[in-house]
Amino acid sequence: ALPIFPNNIHLTRPTGMERGFEEYRETPLFAEAPQVIKELNAVLPIVTGAPRAFLWVHFFDPHWPYFPREPWLSRWDKADPDRDAKWAGTALMVFEPRFVKEHTPEELRHLVALYDGEIAYVDDAIGAWLSANPELYDPGRDLLIVASDHGESFLEHGRLNHREGLEEELTRIVMLICFPGGRFAGKRYSEPVSLVDIFPTVASLIGAKGPRTDGQSLLHLLERSSVQTASPRPIFFSLRRGPHMQAVVQWPWKLVRYKTPDLPTQMYNLDVDPRETRDVYGK
Repeated sequence: ALPIFPNNIHLTRPTGMERGFEEYRETPLFAEAPQVIKELNAVLPIVTGAPRAFLWVHFFDPHWPYFPREPWLSRWDKADPDRDAKWAGTALMVFEPRFVKEHTPEELRHLVALYDGEIAYVDDAIGAWLSANPELYDPGRDLLIVASDHGESFLEHGRLNHREGLEEELTRIVMLICFPGGRFAGKRYSEPVSLVDIFPTVASLIGAKGPRTDGQSLLHLLERSSVQTASPRPIFFSLRRGPHMQAVVQWPWKLVRYKTPDLPTQMYNLDVDPRETRDVYGK
């Protein structure tokens, strides 16, 4: 059984995202976590009744617009109902230039708190759903992967959101893997890895052979006695929106270049400059 639940226009049928899945259930675009979980519950018998199943689910809540989720928001800041409603009701393309031009430190803290509240809200929703359906997820038997497709900017480099740029706040994302039976539990892998590593990791775990990809299985990396190598592999990524950019990280160095010739190539040492404030290209 191979059900998929997309929740973004970039993941709908015209993009080809449904290929290979036996069940393709489109939730309303940008549906909130309770609606997604309601749709998930409708296919639980399909998943739990199959000898093997792969379930792919997309939660969209930690994304603009940010809503004041309670009690999660209160972990970081107090709600401001009038302001929160006004912000959430404003299109990002209108909100961003206004906020960048004129904001207070308190407003920036509150914006970050709203985002953190959304993350905590989804985290609890996923945890509650898994706990309520033990027949779906058995930690001793099943593989669980939680990943994000991008981070978020909060003026670290003069921008909000994630539409432009390849800075660390946008590309260093969450990837949590719970292997069956607690294998590798508590182990943190310090070298850069990529979302393209998920497919070969899953394939190698279940003994499946798939097409060659740019990724590599993380199993053999985690099985090493040491999780740090002398020469980590390079990780490549690009952005075609805005100024077309390409970047490569070979720890600790990060090189960024633009297709537009009037924008300068940049290089950063992420070990000593994780916020990318000191360009050392050519030095």
